[in-house]
Amino acid sequence: MKKCSFCAEEIQDEAIKCKHCGEMLNNQNSLNLTKTIERKKMGCGSWLVLAVLLAVFINWITSCGNTTTTTTKSDIPDNITICVTAQQYVEHFLKAPGSAKFPSCHASTIENLGNKKYRVTSYVDSQNSFGALLRLNYTVLMEYKGNDRFQLIDVNTNE
Repeated sequence: MKKCSFCAEEIQDEAIKCKHCGEMLNNQNSLNLTKTIERKKMGCGSWLVLAVLLAVFINWITSCGNTTTTTTKSDIPDNITICVTAQQYVEHFLKAPGSAKFPSCHASTIENLGNKKYRVTSYVDSQNSFGALLRLNYTVLMEYKGNDRFQLIDVNTNE
């Protein structure tokens, strides 16, 4: 038996808390128990932090691969983008662009001339200034500048 350092009452040697005053005793057993509880709490937190770091790392690795794919894709335009861009250039030359009826891009001829230059040949049905529907054959020459941007070089029509 020993005495409580707070209330001086008689308590057992292994006591962690005084049964008389309710104070926690400052002995080696209570310190060991407190440290064990703290270690268990830190262990769970450490696993959580490790899991979050692992998820961030996997996301970073995955996104690095996607960046390379996107950069490669933007260097070479697809035929639909080339065709639609050519149609937009042609619309600027029409009297009534709202009446323009272009064929599908599969019906257009798209030629890669090298050095990122493209020639698109097709037609458009559109109204003239009198409202008559006419077919206009056209050829658009343009240069690809990257990121889905083109520079118009020339537009030829059969007018």
